[in-house]
Amino acid sequence: MKAASRYPMAQARLFSPFWESRVVYGESVALEKSGPEKPADGTLLFTPAKVLRVRSSDGATEYREGVDFTVDAAGRRLVLMPGSAIPFIDHAALYKRKGDPQSIGRKIDDPETYLFYAERWFPRVQVEVDYERAEDWAGYAPAFAGADLSRTVAKLKRGEGLRLCVTGDSISTGANASKTVPPYMPPYVTLLQKGLEQAYGGEIAVANLAVPGATAKGGVDKIHLVVAEKPDLVVIAFGMNDTAGHHADHYQAQLKAVIAGVRAALPD
Repeated sequence: MKAASRYPMAQARLFSPFWESRVVYGESVALEKSGPEKPADGTLLFTPAKVLRVRSSDGATEYREGVDFTVDAAGRRLVLMPGSAIPFIDHAALYKRKGDPQSIGRKIDDPETYLFYAERWFPRVQVEVDYERAEDWAGYAPAFAGADLSRTVAKLKRGEGLRLCVTGDSISTGANASKTVPPYMPPYVTLLQKGLEQAYGGEIAVANLAVPGATAKGGVDKIHLVVAEKPDLVVIAFGMNDTAGHHADHYQAQLKAVIAGVRAALPD
């Protein structure tokens, strides 16, 4: 059974972005114990006016304020109480040495320092928090840019559907998403597909060309594969693997090359 069929799409709240809604739904928080004398805690994105619900990431367990945790609103923190049922990670466990189990290389100029890695373990240690926020979002707020994709938007509004092509790295393949474990939330590509179908009614066909480990240079090398799909809309999603060994200008140049290459071959 596909993840999208097991996951209630309304739960994703695709049309209630956190920067607009006064209620934040399902914010993921991992609680960390930084020292032997300190309780484990986790930080929220916003100052909470009221915490509505804290539950395990699979939705099976709901935790109780005053029993499992307290709220430090000023510090934007959830603080574990003694005997809490909420899982946590010890700070020291986040840092590994080469050859340790569940370790992944940190950066190319520090070959002896490794970080903790266990793909399916992270959802089990995270909780999801619903809360009313006491402050506004002061960061970047995405806005509808229909004028920049006028032909695509027009096709969607006519209910014709479209062809969507994705080129990117492991994130776009669905790595670290919960598609195979509760709550079976699909990867973002599927959420985008289903969101567009829900909003406009037409069928969205997806060609996902993402490759784990790919860099933006890999996107340049695969322009011909994107063009062969004859897409109406292209999602370019690189960056996670470009952080080591490349300057930001190099990364930007590669992304611009992907955009220019696709537009040159498919001007319409």
